[in-house]
Amino acid sequence: MANPTSMRGYLIEVIKPKLPTTWTFLASPYITDAVTRVTCSLELTRVERFSEAGQAVRRITYNLNVIQPTGRFVDAADAVDDALVLLLDALDDIEGLVWTVAEKGVTGQDQPAYAVSMTFTYSKPTPEPTKEK
Repeated sequence: MANPTSMRGYLIEVIKPKLPTTWTFLASPYITDAVTRVTCSLELTRVERFSEAGQAVRRITYNLNVIQPTGRFVDAADAVDDALVLLLDALDDIEGLVWTVAEKGVTGQDQPAYAVSMTFTYSKPTPEPTKEK
């Protein structure tokens, strides 16, 4: 993976175009409005030193949450399962991004959801050498 200036910005850039246009994509895990259509949100969950790869290399883990709007709960649960399959298919097409597990749950508003754990590596940028005058 290239070293973007923003890890979250990189994920938005590579994931959003792969999602159905009818979905909502939020850069934050904080959902302030009612979910009225399938919604994905990003949440940074873990940063690890990846010492095997070098001092300044990190393993970054985000959850990409996929949330189904509430209707009849049984119907919504089935629909979020289908949305998950679409999401995982899209993630499989992104080079350098690895999803490892999708865990089912519900949001605080009792909407069925999955949290998909995605991991990538990030190398600390090396500073540009200073030029003497």
